[in-house]
Amino acid sequence: MVHILVTASQRRLAAILDKGLQLQGWRTCMADTYDAVVGNVVHNPINLVLVDADCFQAKTLSLVRTLQHQQISLIVIAADYQVSNNDLRQIIATEDILIKPFSIKHLVDILDKKLSSTDSF
Repeated sequence: MVHILVTASQRRLAAILDKGLQLQGWRTCMADTYDAVVGNVVHNPINLVLVDADCFQAKTLSLVRTLQHQQISLIVIAADYQVSNNDLRQIIATEDILIKPFSIKHLVDILDKKLSSTDSF
Protein backbone atom coordinates (compact mmCIF):
# COMPACT_ATOMS: atom_id res chain seq x y z
CA MET A 1 0.00 0.00 0.00
CA VAL A 2 1.25 3.48 -0.88
CA HIS A 3 2.18 5.66 2.10
CA ILE A 4 2.20 9.44 1.58
CA LEU A 5 3.59 11.97 4.06
CA VAL A 6 1.58 15.21 3.95
CA THR A 7 2.92 18.60 5.00
CA ALA A 8 0.98 21.86 4.83
CA SER A 9 1.36 25.43 6.03
CA GLN A 10 -2.13 25.43 7.52
CA ARG A 11 -3.81 22.68 9.55
CA ARG A 12 -7.02 23.04 7.53
CA LEU A 13 -5.16 22.45 4.27
CA ALA A 14 -3.29 19.49 5.80
CA ALA A 15 -6.57 17.95 6.96
CA ILE A 16 -8.18 18.41 3.52
CA LEU A 17 -5.19 16.88 1.75
CA ASP A 18 -4.98 14.04 4.27
CA LYS A 19 -8.67 13.19 3.93
CA GLY A 20 -8.68 13.49 0.14
CA LEU A 21 -5.70 11.17 -0.23
CA GLN A 22 -7.15 8.63 2.21
CA LEU A 23 -10.37 8.57 0.18
CA GLN A 24 -8.21 7.47 -2.78
CA GLY A 25 -7.06 4.47 -0.73
CA TRP A 26 -3.61 5.79 0.17
CA ARG A 27 -2.21 5.65 3.70
CA THR A 28 -1.16 9.05 4.94
CA CYS A 29 0.59 10.64 7.85
CA MET A 30 1.25 14.31 8.57
CA ALA A 31 4.28 16.29 9.64
CA ASP A 32 4.51 20.02 10.28
CA THR A 33 8.22 20.52 11.00
CA TYR A 34 11.43 19.84 9.09
CA ASP A 35 12.59 17.38 11.76
CA ALA A 36 9.25 15.57 11.76
CA VAL A 37 9.45 15.06 7.98
CA VAL A 38 13.01 13.73 8.15
CA GLY A 39 12.14 11.51 11.13
CA ASN A 40 9.12 10.05 9.35
CA VAL A 41 11.13 9.31 6.22
CA VAL A 42 13.89 7.61 8.23
CA HIS A 43 11.60 5.54 10.46
CA ASN A 44 8.63 4.75 8.20
CA PRO A 45 8.19 3.27 4.72
CA ILE A 46 7.20 6.52 3.00
CA ASN A 47 6.68 6.31 -0.77
CA LEU A 48 6.11 10.00 -1.44
CA VAL A 49 6.27 13.29 0.45
CA LEU A 50 3.93 16.15 -0.36
CA VAL A 51 6.07 19.15 0.62
CA ASP A 52 4.36 22.48 1.24
CA ALA A 53 7.05 25.04 0.42
CA ASP A 54 5.05 27.73 2.21
CA CYS A 55 5.34 25.70 5.41
CA PHE A 56 9.13 25.38 5.32
CA GLN A 57 10.08 28.62 3.53
CA ALA A 58 13.90 28.95 3.71
CA LYS A 59 14.28 25.28 4.68
CA THR A 60 12.39 24.07 1.59
CA LEU A 61 15.51 23.73 -0.58
CA SER A 62 17.34 21.81 2.12
CA LEU A 63 14.35 19.53 2.69
CA VAL A 64 13.93 18.82 -1.03
CA ARG A 65 17.63 17.98 -1.36
CA THR A 66 17.47 15.71 1.71
CA LEU A 67 14.49 13.83 0.27
CA GLN A 68 16.15 13.58 -3.14
CA HIS A 69 19.30 12.20 -1.49
CA GLN A 70 17.12 9.61 0.30
CA GLN A 71 15.57 8.82 -3.13
CA ILE A 72 12.08 9.63 -1.85
CA SER A 73 9.56 10.76 -4.45
CA LEU A 74 8.08 14.17 -3.78
CA ILE A 75 5.66 16.77 -5.00
CA VAL A 76 6.13 20.37 -3.88
CA ILE A 77 3.07 22.57 -3.41
CA ALA A 78 3.60 26.32 -3.25
CA ALA A 79 1.92 29.66 -3.78
CA ASP A 80 4.58 30.52 -6.37
CA TYR A 81 7.72 29.10 -7.96
CA GLN A 82 9.73 31.57 -5.86
CA VAL A 83 10.27 30.56 -2.23
CA SER A 84 12.60 32.57 0.01
CA ASN A 85 14.23 34.19 -3.05
CA ASN A 86 14.89 30.78 -4.64
CA ASP A 87 13.31 29.36 -7.76
CA LEU A 88 11.93 25.88 -7.03
CA ARG A 89 12.41 24.97 -10.70
CA GLN A 90 16.17 25.05 -10.12
CA ILE A 91 16.02 22.02 -7.80
CA ILE A 92 12.96 20.05 -8.89
CA ALA A 93 11.22 19.34 -12.18
CA THR A 94 8.35 21.70 -13.02
CA GLU A 95 5.92 18.76 -13.28
CA ASP A 96 6.68 17.99 -9.62
CA ILE A 97 5.59 21.46 -8.48
CA LEU A 98 1.91 22.21 -7.89
CA ILE A 99 0.95 25.88 -7.58
CA LYS A 100 -1.86 26.78 -5.15
CA PRO A 101 -4.80 26.86 -5.41
CA PHE A 102 -5.44 23.43 -6.88
CA SER A 103 -8.16 20.81 -6.71
CA ILE A 104 -7.78 17.50 -4.93
CA LYS A 105 -8.65 15.83 -8.24
CA HIS A 106 -5.72 17.57 -9.95
CA LEU A 107 -3.40 16.55 -7.09
CA VAL A 108 -4.63 12.95 -7.28
CA ASP A 109 -4.00 12.89 -11.05
CA ILE A 110 -0.44 14.13 -10.51
CA LEU A 111 0.17 11.64 -7.70
CA ASP A 112 -1.21 8.76 -9.77
CA LYS A 113 1.15 9.66 -12.60
CA LYS A 114 4.13 10.15 -10.28
CA LEU A 115 3.53 6.95 -8.32
CA SER A 116 2.95 4.83 -11.44
CA SER A 117 6.26 6.02 -12.91
CA THR A 118 8.30 4.99 -9.85
CA ASP A 119 9.99 1.65 -9.60
CA SER A 120 9.84 1.55 -5.79
CA PHE A 121 6.51 -0.30 -5.53
